Amino acid sequence: MEKTQEALAAVEKNDVFFAEGLMYLTHPLAAKICDIIRGGAIGDVRSIKGQYCAAIAQFVNPDSKGALYNLGCYPASLMHLIMQQAFGDGIFENYHIAASGRLGEDGNICESAATLQFSNGVICQLHTAEDYGLHAGFTVLGSKGSIELASNPWLPEAEGNRLVVTEYEQQSETVSVSADGNGFLYQVRLVREAIELGRGSLQRPAATAKDSRQIMKILTDWEAATKAY
Repeated sequence: MEKTQEALAAVEKNDVFFAEGLMYLTHPLAAKICDIIRGGAIGDVRSIKGQYCAAIAQFVNPDSKGALYNLGCYPASLMHLIMQQAFGDGIFENYHIAASGRLGEDGNICESAATLQFSNGVICQLHTAEDYGLHAGFTVLGSKGSIELASNPWLPEAEGNRLVVTEYEQQSETVSVSADGNGFLYQVRLVREAIELGRGSLQRPAATAKDSRQIMKILTDWEAATKAY
């Protein structure tokens, strides 16, 4: 968190362009998820469950502090986006988090599961692991229905991006999102457009400096809450 504050302070002091490399947030899939949430198709958001596991332990820098910051940042940042869209920034001012996990050979947290409860009663469950599997899962439950990501939301491509919207006890609707390319293409394109327009950062659903600070706070609290063995 201290390094995040220093970096963002340097950005502001020197008036330079800022973007966090959460490339999937620039892809049309992220915008579609926001549209569905704001459109009320599933009613009020009540619960979120996100998971990202990948066998990358042999590649990671030990100074990166482990799975929460290498992989957990993806479900955490998508949870952040949806909670923000549904309830505004004030929702992050008060939440409780409990977590447990495992330590890897490098001494960092290599797996952790966390439960966050916000002041309005919404419960979010996050899980990540960096030493087995390749699995991505994300579900939002609302008062009227649900959204389930049927493709990897953090590695969106030109085709094959699918989410399933279900009104409870009704037939599900599969929504496909086509695009010009993957999340990296859109990130590069939007960064170039923003710089050409004289903007200092990207716009939502991409992460702004304020969003990055809030996301890092969630990850820092997740790490602090994890009882790892």
